[in-house]
Amino acid sequence: MPAEHRQALAKTEIALTEIDRIMTAGMPKVQNVDPPAVQLHWPKASTGWPRNHPVPNKDPVPAEQALQHVEWHRIAWRQGTKGPLMAGFAAMRARPAEGEQLRQGRHLPGEEVWLIGEHRSAGERKYYLANLPQEATLEELAATIKARWICEQVHQQMKEELSLDHFEGRSP
Repeated sequence: MPAEHRQALAKTEIALTEIDRIMTAGMPKVQNVDPPAVQLHWPKASTGWPRNHPVPNKDPVPAEQALQHVEWHRIAWRQGTKGPLMAGFAAMRARPAEGEQLRQGRHLPGEEVWLIGEHRSAGERKYYLANLPQEATLEELAATIKARWICEQVHQQMKEELSLDHFEGRSP
């Protein structure tokens, strides 16, 4: 693993674009995102010292609000034991507000990634970020998000069957 990837993993907040693998991450519906076309400008300070940081020309909006006007599509991502597994999905390109924190508590926009919303049959909505290429289809985005569940299930089974849930990893 390259050194820059190890450093990125050491941080508590990892930018999805810093990793050369396809990644998805769940996010709260209230996390702010900026549109991909947001621009940073350096407004002139009326008095005092010149500004140290650029300011976005648009205010960020919560992920839930950003996907409000995007068209939702019903997609089946795989065949289950009782038929196709389906949910509603919507996606758009966005820049999560995860950059350096500004004085007002806002954050600078991060790199452009996919913002994906999932509307489950029970009425529950989930939100994700993914670093798939800009040409990715909604079906590819949905399949990538749902692949997380399989990985989590395998990990849980390994912990239970190999008793890794009790293993603390200490050595003498």
